[in-house]
Amino acid sequence: MSDIVVRTVDPESRDIGDWIGVPKTVHADDRSFVIQPDKLERQRVTRAHNPYLKTIEAAFFIAYRGGQPVGRISVQFDRRLVDAEGQPVGHFGFADFIENQAVADLLVARARAWLGQAGAHTMRGPFNLSINQECGCLVEGFDSPPAVMMPHARRWIGPMLEQAGLAKAMDMFAYRVDPKSVPERFLKFCRWQVTSHAIVVRPLDLANLTREIELMGEIFNDGWRDNWGFVPFSRAELHHLAAEFKPVLRQDYGLFVEIAGRPVAIMIAIPNLNEMFASMQGRLGLLNSLRLLWALHRERWHTARVPILGVRKEVQGGALGAAVVASMMEKLLERSRKFHLDWVEFSWVLENNLPARRVLEEAGGARVKTYRIYSGPTA
Repeated sequence: MSDIVVRTVDPESRDIGDWIGVPKTVHADDRSFVIQPDKLERQRVTRAHNPYLKTIEAAFFIAYRGGQPVGRISVQFDRRLVDAEGQPVGHFGFADFIENQAVADLLVARARAWLGQAGAHTMRGPFNLSINQECGCLVEGFDSPPAVMMPHARRWIGPMLEQAGLAKAMDMFAYRVDPKSVPERFLKFCRWQVTSHAIVVRPLDLANLTREIELMGEIFNDGWRDNWGFVPFSRAELHHLAAEFKPVLRQDYGLFVEIAGRPVAIMIAIPNLNEMFASMQGRLGLLNSLRLLWALHRERWHTARVPILGVRKEVQGGALGAAVVASMMEKLLERSRKFHLDWVEFSWVLENNLPARRVLEEAGGARVKTYRIYSGPTA
């Protein structure tokens, strides 16, 4: 280990080049890895562009071997997060490193020490940077690229995190549904449920996107408040999300469910931008930006992802809850067929969310990837 050094870095300094460079080194020969635009990677770890960082304590570490960056990890301490016993929980994220256990051990040890000093009793991750952003370490499904805003990992990352003293806390699944192959019995069930429960499904009002995103946050925060590891969206995060989604959102891909005029559920899908990012090699200059905008304008994508799905607590469970989710899925899949999409990914889904998994499997969804959250003591 003598030639491996772990340093604290400032992502708002020149260190950002090494931070962004680590995954490019780790995934250099990985055909399933999609290099994200450098500009976006910088923005997600800087306070000026990621409002979540303004509400927490955080630090970033890079492992160097022979002067070259070979691994990285972040730590986040959000004082709102506690475990079932009321003990503070800290997060780690961006767990990328070469196939070298010594590098993994040093990074995890530095994260554990920092979180312990901050006051965390337990560490969980990866969260890049929260459960409402990218999260989980890929443990199954390495042979295909991830969907937009979903992480990727080498096969050795998970086992090395375990060797460094962490253990499985929760698995999360990604399901992909082929809109052209949804069983007719599922579609009939959806239509019957809509009629039986007087459900109204309306599209997103893009002319009032900020208001719609705030309504989405209200529904999402209410519906998810008792779920494992949940952190509510803040108003600042919602406005940031609206700004991020605005260039890629289409009216057809945002749906609210209303019952008796009251919005009770939300589903938002976005184009799988990784299709377009794959050829950019991290460069989002003027020419690539114009190509991206043109592709979005001409609807030139073949896949999509649903990153937001929330149902108010009052209508969850039982026939009504199933009807609400099924009605949104039916409308979304109808629109997906219109755009001739190959698949729509629903991710992520907690392994213990059996009702959601059942609906997706009834729709013909295939579980294509498994992401794992690890946990361990800080002392």
